[in-house]
Amino acid sequence: MAQYAEIADLGRYGLPLAALDGLVPEDIDAQLAQASEIADSYISGRGYTLPLAKWGDDLRGCVCRIAAYEILVHNRGIAAEGEAHAAIEQSRNSAIAWLRDVAKGVANLSEQFTGSRARPAVMQAFVSDTSEDTRGW
Repeated sequence: MAQYAEIADLGRYGLPLAALDGLVPEDIDAQLAQASEIADSYISGRGYTLPLAKWGDDLRGCVCRIAAYEILVHNRGIAAEGEAHAAIEQSRNSAIAWLRDVAKGVANLSEQFTGSRARPAVMQAFVSDTSEDTRGW
């Protein structure tokens, strides 16, 4: 399994680094690893070869937003109440929603190719073939 974000990335995409003061780096890494596993669970069925060899800031930020919430709730022990904490929770929920979109094929990971350009079966029914059979419209 690849870990898609590092502690330094949390400051850019998840939490101010000051929010990590006093926390054990191994615990922060564990949350980033868990968030990466969550991401893998969504993208694994989409055709991406895991572990990913490369990834972009879209996935890196997504993992940071998931980990940020977990760090605050589980490592800091902060209840997700109030506007500031609600924003962190909403950010995590948005990250998971994006992963669901990736899993459904509505969104794609940057810097990745699923290896399949085939149209979904639902769309194939609407694609006309190139045979000589004409439909008259």
